[in-house]
Amino acid sequence: HGYWGSKLLERFTGLVGAKNIWLAELDSAKIPVDFDGTRLSNYESLLAAEIYVNDKVKIDACVVATPISTHYEIAKKCLEAGKHVLLEKPMATESLQAWELMRIAQSKNLTFMVDDTFLYSTRIQEIHTPFNPVVGKHFNAEWSNWKEHLPPEGLWWTLGPHPVSVMLRYFIEKLPNQVRIVEASPWVIHVWYKFLDGEAQILLNWLNPLKRRMVNHVEFGSLDAPGSDALSNVCSEFIGRIEHPGWVDLHSARVVMLMEWTQKRLKGFGYENPP
Repeated sequence: HGYWGSKLLERFTGLVGAKNIWLAELDSAKIPVDFDGTRLSNYESLLAAEIYVNDKVKIDACVVATPISTHYEIAKKCLEAGKHVLLEKPMATESLQAWELMRIAQSKNLTFMVDDTFLYSTRIQEIHTPFNPVVGKHFNAEWSNWKEHLPPEGLWWTLGPHPVSVMLRYFIEKLPNQVRIVEASPWVIHVWYKFLDGEAQILLNWLNPLKRRMVNHVEFGSLDAPGSDALSNVCSEFIGRIEHPGWVDLHSARVVMLMEWTQKRLKGFGYENPP
């Protein structure tokens, strides 16, 4: 559940098509005081419930907002239980895991979607237009943050999925043929990609006191404010895809492929997660 999970819960509560919301949360202190749905202490209990109402399964879909290291295991169990899944990004940290999740979803005719909220930002969509000469040729992104501690997955998997996803969806839309590490430390990563007809640079910085999200020199604000169209649209799209099941998030699997390839280059450069 946690911070982003609370934002997802806000959006789904009251959303047309979303009803009978159940919440699995280990820490009862994180459960909103005004939440009046069914509460469970773990997701295994939720999947095992199999409660029927009017001969229909009461739980049709699962929204997974947990630490990155748990994404694959939890999403797999949800899919195997026959649930549609909206999973916080990244889909997984290994390509083989991502493709396995896709295979399970397809075999069961389930919707499997990743919450990639920045793809729904109107600011990014405004930058990406057919008349923008840099689209398809150049991409520059900076993701900066400052908190006392990095998550155990490290900087690359914590911030990297955002700009990598935006790059592959809206700007260059192809996997690169070369990757070069310009700088790599536990707190700052600078990656350069070469494509057949363009190039891209991504800078991640955990030491910047200013939270910054910038694409091609255009800065945009936070996407987690109440009433944010981006996150609300993610939730609405997921509900819509459930009504027409069988869709799987191929784009997010490609993001994992490039993230994993870059991670190998980072390790070759001597990059290690902070202790």
